[in-house]
Amino acid sequence: MDFWLYKQAQQNGHHIAITDGQESYTYQNLYCEASLLAKRLKAYQQSRVGLYIDNSIQSIILIHACWLANIEIAMINTRLTPNEMTNQMRSIDVQLIFCTLPLELRGFQIVSLDDIEFAGTDITTNGLLDNTMGIQYDTSNETVVPKDSPSNILNTSFNLDDIASIMFTSGTTGPQKAVPQTFRNHYASAIGCKESLGFDRDTNWLSVLPIYHISGLSVLLRAVIEGFTVRIVDKFNAEQILTMIKNERITHISLVPQTLNWLMQQGLHEPYDLQKILLGGAKLSASMIETALQYNLPIYNSFGMTETCSQFLTATPEMLHARPDTVGMPSANVDVKIKNPNKKGHGELMIKGANVMNGYLYPTDLTGTFENGYFNTGDIAEIDHEGLCHDL
Repeated sequence: MDFWLYKQAQQNGHHIAITDGQESYTYQNLYCEASLLAKRLKAYQQSRVGLYIDNSIQSIILIHACWLANIEIAMINTRLTPNEMTNQMRSIDVQLIFCTLPLELRGFQIVSLDDIEFAGTDITTNGLLDNTMGIQYDTSNETVVPKDSPSNILNTSFNLDDIASIMFTSGTTGPQKAVPQTFRNHYASAIGCKESLGFDRDTNWLSVLPIYHISGLSVLLRAVIEGFTVRIVDKFNAEQILTMIKNERITHISLVPQTLNWLMQQGLHEPYDLQKILLGGAKLSASMIETALQYNLPIYNSFGMTETCSQFLTATPEMLHARPDTVGMPSANVDVKIKNPNKKGHGELMIKGANVMNGYLYPTDLTGTFENGYFNTGDIAEIDHEGLCHDL
């Protein structure tokens, strides 16, 4: 299969892929920059690296460059202690970490994006033709063009079953576990989200959740698969986010309940251009749901995990109005069931689907993760007669 970014550059090249409010990159520009950087990254001869990154355009270019260079990316939570980072990276044999943020970590090769971005380059301002890809790029700003050599030629295709990203679970229910997420997992998750939530090429998705978390990375995957625009934001500020919603035709936004509450306190009392507010990460209170619906805010509750590549249960505003404690219906491309339900129908939530990881990279000796093809989420839930799932 052709890389999704490569396909978007060919078919949707002039559409804005990413903007931070100051700079904007079309899909052509994004592919150009990522492919140039990918040729630099191949020189490091790594098949798996750690990423210590912020929510920025440069981080997104780096992610796509790693994939174009056939490098697996292990996402590092920037809030971890050095000891926690070290233990995680060593458990999956990472030796090199690419950074867009300052980092000092003993025992690893630390490479800043600034140190590699302009190494060994020529400059042109007249647009460029990448002969290895056959795409003419529209470049209005100076573009860094690498010197061509046979060893720098990139492959434009990939295997869906290759590992795209690795993330670690939070460890709230036991030791942290390394989750391998394949391109197939991400694709299935994006398709399920499109069917249950809804988005299209005209979507303008404001993403402020950390890219190192599946809720943040999944927005980037949905965008490059569908071809819509991501408005990337590094840090949450209620006043600034509300201004963006009012002035920048934001159609979709991903939030946790607390940030939605702060936005409503700041003055988000009407939807403006918002079509979908995707919520997750914590339980919604009945009072917050009531307030949001009174403001006609299009809130969608969801449930998902690192192991399922983000959401697989989604509750519409209508579902939440009828039953505020619901996390909704399963995506059409997954199957869920309750294991050993008690008399009240409560039991462990199980899921099967192409979005689910194949097994942990670390630890490798865990038992009870899968049963007859179903992943055991470890969460207690019930499924009512209408098929709605309620996380207990």
